[in-house]
Amino acid sequence: MKLPIFIVLIFFITGFAFAAEKTTTGIIFGSFPTVTLPENDKLANILADEDYNEPYKGYKIDLNGDGIDDFVLEAPDGLCGTGGCGYLIIDGKSFRNIGDFFGGQIIISKEKVNKHLVVKRLQYSGPETAQIETYIYKGNEYTLKNTKKYSGKALKNQLAGLQRIERNE
Repeated sequence: MKLPIFIVLIFFITGFAFAAEKTTTGIIFGSFPTVTLPENDKLANILADEDYNEPYKGYKIDLNGDGIDDFVLEAPDGLCGTGGCGYLIIDGKSFRNIGDFFGGQIIISKEKVNKHLVVKRLQYSGPETAQIETYIYKGNEYTLKNTKKYSGKALKNQLAGLQRIERNE
């Protein structure tokens, strides 16, 4: 008699946790346009060390609310392969590399942790299966907080709150 009650209790708790999970809201970058970067020696050194070259592709977005645009940059085509592209996040005030990612698509969430927008990386592993890695700003860079796998309807629900940004050509 105790076993069925335990199973029902586990199902209720687990089902409730899944139902309570929030949909990701924010923007997802479909492709990256050419972006003009300011002339700065520190920035030039970071880009050279990472083999990034002109024309640079990326977006300007204020990630920490300081009123200064930060840069989400995509690696040049020559550095991209079947596994995807690399991405850098550069602080627009200090010109420090605060995030380094590889593969998938970058999501800038509307959620904030430690006064910075949360960054997520979406990586598909099949037509209706993907994992989402969540990165939060901690110390002086974005660090991995967690990874969750989604499939089918759960994946569609998770991505329903995103605004897709495509390159305008």
